[in-house]
Amino acid sequence: MFEAGAQGEHKLKRGLGPAFTHSAHFIKHAGLRDAIASFVEAEARSVEESLREYALHTPFRAAGEAE
Repeated sequence: MFEAGAQGEHKLKRGLGPAFTHSAHFIKHAGLRDAIASFVEAEARSVEESLREYALHTPFRAAGEAE
């Protein structure tokens, strides 16, 4: 996998499809931690939706797809 950096739908044209990444953080303040967790859950749904849309525009065929 090549990490092309964050964001940028323009990268799809160059064959750089999106990929999920993960990170782990500890937020000590409970209120802030809860707020961040809520945002991250909503953001994850949005990102998953975007990835499905981007998959429709990749310059590559899916495995097993006819030429």
